[in-house]
Amino acid sequence: MGQLCGLGRRGHHRRGDRLRGAEHRPDVSMDHACPRRRSDGPLRAAVVLVAVQRLGLHSGHAVGHPGGARTGPVVPQGAYLGVPADRRGNQRRGVGRRCTAHDADGPRDPEALLQKRAAGRLVGAGRARRRRRGPRLPKGVFRPRPRQHPHRCPVDRVSISIPHLSHVSPMDDDGLVPRSDRCPEHRPILHVVQAPSARGERGWQMTSRERVLAAINHEEPDRVPIDFAAWRSSGIQAPAYAALRRHLGINAGRLFKLYDLMQQLAEPELELIERFHGDVVQIHRLEPSFGIRIDAWKPMTLPGAPPSGGLPIKCLVPRDYNPVPRPGGGWSLFAPDGTEVARMLASGGYFEPVHFPLANARTPDDIEAIPWPVMTAEEAAFIRAQAEHWRRTTDYATLACFGGNILESGNFMFGFAEFMLRLAADRDLVECFFDRLVRWHIANLEVFLPAIEGLADIVAVGDDLGTQTSLIVSPATYRQLVKPRQAKVYEHIRRHTSARLFLHSCGAIEPILGDLIEIGVEIINPVQIGAASMDPATLKREYGKHLCFWGGGCDTQHTLPHGTLGDIEAEVRRLVATFKPGGGFVFTQVHNILANVPPEKIVALYDTACAAAPYA
Repeated sequence: MGQLCGLGRRGHHRRGDRLRGAEHRPDVSMDHACPRRRSDGPLRAAVVLVAVQRLGLHSGHAVGHPGGARTGPVVPQGAYLGVPADRRGNQRRGVGRRCTAHDADGPRDPEALLQKRAAGRLVGAGRARRRRRGPRLPKGVFRPRPRQHPHRCPVDRVSISIPHLSHVSPMDDDGLVPRSDRCPEHRPILHVVQAPSARGERGWQMTSRERVLAAINHEEPDRVPIDFAAWRSSGIQAPAYAALRRHLGINAGRLFKLYDLMQQLAEPELELIERFHGDVVQIHRLEPSFGIRIDAWKPMTLPGAPPSGGLPIKCLVPRDYNPVPRPGGGWSLFAPDGTEVARMLASGGYFEPVHFPLANARTPDDIEAIPWPVMTAEEAAFIRAQAEHWRRTTDYATLACFGGNILESGNFMFGFAEFMLRLAADRDLVECFFDRLVRWHIANLEVFLPAIEGLADIVAVGDDLGTQTSLIVSPATYRQLVKPRQAKVYEHIRRHTSARLFLHSCGAIEPILGDLIEIGVEIINPVQIGAASMDPATLKREYGKHLCFWGGGCDTQHTLPHGTLGDIEAEVRRLVATFKPGGGFVFTQVHNILANVPPEKIVALYDTACAAAPYA
């Protein structure tokens, strides 16, 4: 079933590059600067400026992002928009910069920008099937030549810097310069369109969201979208993530978050998502592992692992995460009532559930007697806040992780062995359990879906249905017991949200892919290419018109941990070439990257994918 397969999963065309607001500021640490601010180019900025004018706001307002997002410096009137030609070679690299449009005799009327095409190089285009031309650069903006960076992808982008600007104003919580500091000589900010890639051909033509949605729609975007550790089945375990940060020179004083306690996964930082050309971010549930909330954090030191040189790993963990050392080594987690709920072996890298509330259930009343908590308004607000933040401040595609397991839930409620026995000997009780699950999932969806509607692009559900060699149950049993219940849950999702339906299901599931298509699954993950009957070319040929394959980019059981760098690069190129034609493919490795994978292999994995990603 792939690494950690038995674990639960409760868990429009871009014309401007993303911007780091602190990029111009010598006194602002880049450690806390978001590398993926929304930037839609001069035309969209002009629309915003017109709106600002019509609302009667002060001309010194910085046009940026609410919620405390930095918006870059306010540029004095008459400041030169581009970098002087004699300073082009000394630019700092970054994800993006902000600057202002101007005329020699004063600020340019924003409304005029809507009527007049600015001079500059044409950038941007539509999707493959319907192309449209984007705005031109304002006069004076140029595109600098890329420079190599030892820790950047060889096809990384470069962008424009303005090193000679020194004015920095502190930001209010709304992302605007405080009114007392707004000088009438300072004008609102316009964004610069993204610079071309270092490949020298063209810049990426689509936003991350457009790119992912085009792939799901079986269209060929500008390049294959990339999932860099974007959710709970494509993540990176903490020791490997800590080693990757150190390898890339990321500030060790800034602690990363350990958000998935069961699988010990690190929350990817925006700096690394941008470095590896990630296109997707996750919208979390409030309690993704063992009922422990992830809305408050504390520092903790974790044991080291091979990639970290055995050094202790300092990170942030959920406030209520309190593992207890076991006498023989390893760790235990306990519920508030003292029940041991999970255990990590001394030689293991993740927690295994050890408490199964229905292990002794014999009647439907026993099933009803356990708690079936429905999502609270507090959790809905937590989910909504994340979704609004990502939509407001970035152009990433957003994946909202719901859960919704049917068959797999039996493993966690009864225990795997006990549940298999019940499937064979107590079919009526299993059906009662499945029906209760469906009612519970739909009750939660009635709170969950309104919280993400219009903000999430994808709803992820999970249900591991396969092993390394076969389905967990026969196709006939699946169609009789599991499929009808999945269909009810998936139909509710499809009726009540515009988000696309994503199913995570490990193992050799090819015999029922047609059934999954029939009940509305649009995206399949992790595409476990090392399992029986999961040949990539066959999957693409037989199901590629109906399913978007999200994963299958490198075997995480064999090639990634045990192969050479050459093995990894060759496999990634081969699999991208197999899955990418006609769209319908989002690149990521088959499953989570485990603790023993060195950073050089992770870099090779994603850099090779990025190099192979562009469509002709």
